[in-house]
Amino acid sequence: MNFSVFSREMNGRLPSQNMIYAVRMKGAFPQMKVRAIPAQQKPYPTLTEAAKNQSVYTYADTTGSVVGFYTPTFFNGLNVAGYHLHFISDDRLRGGSYPGFHGTGKHNRGV
Repeated sequence: MNFSVFSREMNGRLPSQNMIYAVRMKGAFPQMKVRAIPAQQKPYPTLTEAAKNQSVYTYADTTGSVVGFYTPTFFNGLNVAGYHLHFISDDRLRGGSYPGFHGTGKHNRGV
């Protein structure tokens, strides 16, 4: 499963495309790629500036949960339109903002 398949399957489960939903998918991921912005100090930079120093991590053969929110497109500008997702491993030692994942096998998806 990749983000396109995840989006298509989750969109089919949403009762309406005009509501905000919390989403969660628990599963096994042969590859999980996340990004993380380090802790910031005052004066706090903008998110755009802070993101220039983000780290990208790729984890192999991990299990965990992809969690986040679906926001309708008419909220764009107030929040990220579509899915805004994060990953946390089952052992709670790895995680970050989700820019992409690849998963196989059985997943539990929920809205």
